[in-house]
Amino acid sequence: MHFPICSAVLGAESLASQWITIASSVVSGVLVAIVIAACRMAWHRRRVPSVLSRQVKRRSYMSAVRKQSVLPGVCRLDVYAPGLQPAREDSAIAQIQDAWAEINRLDGVRVLTLDVEKSLQAGVELLDRDIEVRVLPNARALGSDGQTYHLFETAMPDEAVAIINDHSGGADRPGRITGGTATELYRECFRSHWDQARPIESVVSERILRSLPPGCHGRVPVSRAIQQADRSGLRLGLRSMDLILPHLAFQDSCKVVFVLGLPGAGKSYIRARLVERLSSMRIECKSLSDYPYAYLDMLRALLRINTAAGNGFRAVDGGAFTVASERILASALRALHGDVKEAMQSAEVTVVEFARADLITALQEFDDIRSRSRVIYVNTPSDLRQARLARRAVPPQVQVCGNAVTVSLSDNHLLPSIAERTLYASDNSHDLKASANWRNLICDFDNELDGNATVDKKADEFVESIISPYRHN
Repeated sequence: MHFPICSAVLGAESLASQWITIASSVVSGVLVAIVIAACRMAWHRRRVPSVLSRQVKRRSYMSAVRKQSVLPGVCRLDVYAPGLQPAREDSAIAQIQDAWAEINRLDGVRVLTLDVEKSLQAGVELLDRDIEVRVLPNARALGSDGQTYHLFETAMPDEAVAIINDHSGGADRPGRITGGTATELYRECFRSHWDQARPIESVVSERILRSLPPGCHGRVPVSRAIQQADRSGLRLGLRSMDLILPHLAFQDSCKVVFVLGLPGAGKSYIRARLVERLSSMRIECKSLSDYPYAYLDMLRALLRINTAAGNGFRAVDGGAFTVASERILASALRALHGDVKEAMQSAEVTVVEFARADLITALQEFDDIRSRSRVIYVNTPSDLRQARLARRAVPPQVQVCGNAVTVSLSDNHLLPSIAERTLYASDNSHDLKASANWRNLICDFDNELDGNATVDKKADEFVESIISPYRHN
């Protein structure tokens, strides 16, 4: 975890982007090198060029795609298709989807498209075939809404094929590029946009929830979700609905998961495993801990940057600190609350970790998001917690680069023994579990053994507890 203390922000204006059109055939190695160099220059200008080594010898672009999709040896495919079309009444597209499903069983198919009606309809059709689809919000995000390309890969890199279509001025200009080096530009572009895009399951879930009438949130029945999707033309199948349902459940009722417990209980480990479990379902996650915020307050106080913090912080050996009272950490929770609210706008689930002796007071800071939150309280025997704390001693790492100083903090940071004996000898978890506000939102998580198996089983049980009410209504 990196926490910037101060930073120098460098800004640079990007160069104006222009399309490169190469009309002549590439007939020699020299011309190939020139084409590749031109492509790379265009990539640095954030545009993908229309570079064709030769015209596709088919009547249409889709015919070329269909032919390439069924060739023996194709095992991987990346599709960059702003104008992805559904197959409902188009047998040619249905044949292409059948071929992609076969490729997907080998090394995988990934499809990148836009958040528009027809493209989402087509994306859901592919999702029903277990093909992963991601969505960017608009053509500006893709950067080249007039261009589509399909990257076909085999076990031999030199056999890679990119089939490209530049649609502009009402005309299609299809073409083909072959070879691993020649197609690398398109591969780089796809990777960049793929990392920015959102899973189609997330986008469709949001659309369903926005379309529900007031009062229908919470345990949205599957039948209602399918009806709402059908009204928008998405026509969810059994497989796509199964994949979308976890997103629907977490977006509707569990946008924030608090992982609480005494120091040494294993909160950081459980937080990481839960995020990994959710991410495996393609649920977008954000992971936060209050420790960096408290550490920043400590530095500001000790450096007298913020005199309001007073002398409540005391630094100890190993880069750790103690506080005279838990009230001094209230500022860290307020800052954490602000970042949690911001994360809720972009992530489907935000997993938040902190330790407090007075959990009820600490959670009051988050009362405005309580209705869409859940709490995992981690129970761990005292002797096991102490043994874990005795092994924790990773100091902060400090780096200086120009005017910037960066402190990298570890979840395995030292907890001074005095803090363990005074502040965190116990907490009021029993009172929290009995409170009217939180008692129905808490999941106990016994963490008595080290290792993945027990933690992963508990994480699966927690995830199922969120999804199950939606599945069975």
